[in-house]
Amino acid sequence: MAKEKDEEEKEKYPRPQTPDAVYTNSMDSSDIQPV
Repeated sequence: MAKEKDEEEKEKYPRPQTPDAVYTNSMDSSDIQPV
């Protein structure tokens, strides 16, 4: 169930794996790991 909700969230709010996302989503910085 939780996995399905997470997939929907990603579709609604796509999180690009880019350095820019680090400061745009500073609160989710731990969730974003740019290469």
